[in-house]
Amino acid sequence: MDDPARLARARDYPYDRPAGAFLFQLGGGVRSLDPAAEAGLFDGRTAVIAAGSNAAPARLADKFAGDAGVIPVTTATLRDVATVYSAHFAGYGAIPATLIPHPGAVAPVHVTWLDPAQLERMHASEALGVNYDFVSLGPLPVDPRGGTPRTIEAHAYLSRYGALLDDGRPIALSALPGEAPGLARMSQPEVLALAQALIGDPGPADAFLLGLIGDRERRRAATLALAHHARPLAFP
Repeated sequence: MDDPARLARARDYPYDRPAGAFLFQLGGGVRSLDPAAEAGLFDGRTAVIAAGSNAAPARLADKFAGDAGVIPVTTATLRDVATVYSAHFAGYGAIPATLIPHPGAVAPVHVTWLDPAQLERMHASEALGVNYDFVSLGPLPVDPRGGTPRTIEAHAYLSRYGALLDDGRPIALSALPGEAPGLARMSQPEVLALAQALIGDPGPADAFLLGLIGDRERRRAATLALAHHARPLAFP
């Protein structure tokens, strides 16, 4: 991958995804999904809220390259929960998402339904135990958006680094729909620029980002520096 492609991969997060429910066919291909008519697809699968890029077909294709099968992806609306930026850098340079409790927030989300092998693969891609914890949010009543077929036992990846702050406030993703009263909203390029300023790196933005992508220790040091500008998650 050349430098322009690396930069685009970081800055385009959280990537495009269909507005409604869809069936992702591993190996390529997306089709619309009617959850009520195709309820059998969900048997034996774990419902995992896709807070950031995990609802994007391009990202699913990366994570499950070489696998066969399908992943049903439905939609739901979380209430009193916001999708915000985590206080860490992903290996490909983006600042990824996490969920936080936030009174009054409304977060339209996608939900991936993973079989046991897919769930294990997803855990590995999320650096479980290092970057994220996998938690149950309990039986979660959700408002369907063409979407989730029932009240679900919902799971999510929650950042171990907490929520990145701008002037003391978590930062919602402007690329995703939803309401988060009182929170800042930023695009990925904007939050990367903020993070670079918080770290105190005066260099060109492209050089800063490429340096993080190419150097695990530099990326780790930058993430540690963001800890001074983070708030731990506070789910009950």
